[in-house]
Amino acid sequence: MPVATNYIVFARIVPAELDIVTAENNNVIDLAMQRQIKSSNGNDIWQNKNNFVGGAGSGLFENENLLLNWGSFVQHFYGGGDGDFGLSQIVGRKFTLIGVEGEYVNGIGQTTSCLTHMSDRGSGQRTISGVSVLQDVVDSVVGDLGLPHEAWDSCSYMNVVNNLQDVHTLEDVLGVKGKLQQSCSLSMHDLVHEIASNYDENSGFRAINEESAVFKLYNNGLSQAISIAMQAGDPDIGGGGVNAMHDLVLSIMFKNSTPGVRNVEFRIHMMVALNGEGYIGPPDIGGVELTDVGNNALPLNGIST
Repeated sequence: MPVATNYIVFARIVPAELDIVTAENNNVIDLAMQRQIKSSNGNDIWQNKNNFVGGAGSGLFENENLLLNWGSFVQHFYGGGDGDFGLSQIVGRKFTLIGVEGEYVNGIGQTTSCLTHMSDRGSGQRTISGVSVLQDVVDSVVGDLGLPHEAWDSCSYMNVVNNLQDVHTLEDVLGVKGKLQQSCSLSMHDLVHEIASNYDENSGFRAINEESAVFKLYNNGLSQAISIAMQAGDPDIGGGGVNAMHDLVLSIMFKNSTPGVRNVEFRIHMMVALNGEGYIGPPDIGGVELTDVGNNALPLNGIST
């Protein structure tokens, strides 16, 4: 006869197993728009977020608000059905990955790159490295294997070159051929929850009243939460200051099944705020185009080949 207990298990629910991969499996390469990390004189903008705000209430740095406007972010990264993640054609072409002057994008030779390595911030130079996807991927694999690419199987190396040599835009990344891999993204609601939660944590707010962005999200909706969590005006005039600036990251993963070789993950960082006046593509009225590689853009230094 079974021993009596104070509880009875009447059912068990086992949800689908969570597929969790730690960052230890990836070689992470951090990128950003050059206009958000270096000023025209080569100084580091990103290190001190106050550089994005400027004087009280102005939201200016170098006479320009360089925060990516939240509306522009949504337009170009959440254009899918029902507000789901989906890249616009404009961001696909404007996010350029150029390592050498003269490389072509959409049939036009480029002089510099929209995206560059975050490590350029500390160079102190009025130049950027730009991005060679081929070089970064090959260097990562070479580092993991401890063997030069000349030691690879010839067809393996040629396959990598054929796939990556002409990847010069975000749109080109989507055209890389090979075994299909599962992508993932936050829904708009979940993204806003993460933004609101970060704002509350950085500001020391608990979700029990209207000063909390998370409280606003679940009691007043998305727009009310964003109006608090991403309004990066000066705190002296009611803004959230640096706590309302959010580093939103688009991850691009090149997977590799070779034993001992890590996946290569490019992370594109964007500093975003509701009151940002930086835009992807030409702004409709006022503001600055963060993807502009013409006026005052920093030239390439020739190391990404």
